[in-house]
Amino acid sequence: HLLQMNLLSHSRLQEQEADKIALKILYQLQYPATGLLKLFEYLSRQTVIEYGRVNPYAQTHPLSIERTSVVKDHINDDNKNYVISKDIEYRYRKIWAKIYAYMNDYPNVMDRFPLDDQSEVAKYARVIAYSKNIQIENAIEEIDELIDKFPDNPYYQEFKGQILFENGQLPDALAAYYQANKLLPNSSLI
Repeated sequence: HLLQMNLLSHSRLQEQEADKIALKILYQLQYPATGLLKLFEYLSRQTVIEYGRVNPYAQTHPLSIERTSVVKDHINDDNKNYVISKDIEYRYRKIWAKIYAYMNDYPNVMDRFPLDDQSEVAKYARVIAYSKNIQIENAIEEIDELIDKFPDNPYYQEFKGQILFENGQLPDALAAYYQANKLLPNSSLI
């Protein structure tokens, strides 16, 4: 029991150090720490909902309320109003849409990203929803629209290749993978 408590304590210290490094990086990049604060506030609420009162000494991570307090102190001490660039905001929305589309069922994705939303982010989310729901023609139609609009994006070609490959359309998949590799040669992600 004592060994386990010692190991958990060590793990909590490592997590606290990781939090400090994250705050330092955000500061150096001049990005606001408000997103990290929102994450820890959410985790704190979830911990209470799921587990009620928890023993802090039996946890691998510091309690979310403690982490929230550290981030709030950092935000108050920093005293600067950093603004996230449009490019970073765009990338965030795209990542969020991707996660949302993979984590939610088809009707929820289509409600969140309706067909009348013709933005890149919405189309990307729908491609994921279509491919998960085995609506391959719709998925290919939307991904082709993205490829037409963003011809230098290798990841859309790669995603098209993945959809085709997973649905047994190997020659077409190979052509899409070839195009992706041509746009981003020697990438381990393609």
